[in-house]
Amino acid sequence: HADVAITYSNLGNVYYYLGDYKKSIDYERQSLNIRKELFGAYHINTAISYSNIGQIYYKLSMYSEALENMAMALDVFINIFGEEHSKTAICYNNIADVFSDVGHYDTAIKYCNKALSIRLNVLGEEHEDTITTYNSIAYNFYSIGDYNSAIEYYAKVVTGLERLLGADHPKVASVICNMGSAYGNLRNYDKALELQLRALDIRLASLGEMHADTATSYNNIGDIYLDTNEYDKALE
Repeated sequence: HADVAITYSNLGNVYYYLGDYKKSIDYERQSLNIRKELFGAYHINTAISYSNIGQIYYKLSMYSEALENMAMALDVFINIFGEEHSKTAICYNNIADVFSDVGHYDTAIKYCNKALSIRLNVLGEEHEDTITTYNSIAYNFYSIGDYNSAIEYYAKVVTGLERLLGADHPKVASVICNMGSAYGNLRNYDKALELQLRALDIRLASLGEMHADTATSYNNIGDIYLDTNEYDKALE
């Protein structure tokens, strides 16, 4: 019965959030089996089960299994909703996360761009999901050493987060910090220092002197001074 499938899925979600992924996947599989029998392969509830199972495998670092189930979910969502739908974008984004985690950053960027194209069309430039996708693209470019492209996308994230959360939010500081690191890797130390100091100011104001993120900012600034041979300032 469909209600039994919902109950199994709910139990799977509970165990997921408790971190017991093996129990979670057992319940989600039972839910999937019922839904396939009742609704067939190409039904939204079946796709949701595939997606949930994919996410659990992702948490278990079982990446092949994660991709297999995420691809099944994607196929169903495209069949039901078409390419230009927010659920399709979520699937592309999830697949990108898997490829990013296994170090296939170019493939991750490809799937991020698919998600981004949909989210720009469906949700718009200012939506938090669009901003999240910009951030994922920036991270993947950073990871392959394409720091100029990373900076381009990090700048979009900063603009979006400032609009959503305000300029003095810790999340804004985190992205500014990442931009600073990218500039540092390009040996543009003046710009790197400017951004790391800006991130530090936000963290001091919003998190306080004793927070771990504030300590990270101090450390990043020290590293820049080391790179520029300003050892007295680095020691500060």
